[in-house]
Amino acid sequence: FVFYNINIDKHFYLGKEKLHQKLILANNIELLAFNNNDNFKVNSNINFIATISKNEFRGNITINLILKKLI
Repeated sequence: FVFYNINIDKHFYLGKEKLHQKLILANNIELLAFNNNDNFKVNSNINFIATISKNEFRGNITINLILKKLI
């Protein structure tokens, strides 16, 4: 899926070595960027290609986007 002009509301690093990033987008949608060293800034807009993934954790099911490429 292609997304244009999407605002970043929050940004977190994940993992022991902080190689992965989680971006919280509009409507609390999570975008996960694995093995990614891009410098994302809160309140900036990005264009990207992502896949959709179902996440099940402790009985809760959420939908995540997995970053494939910035455009």
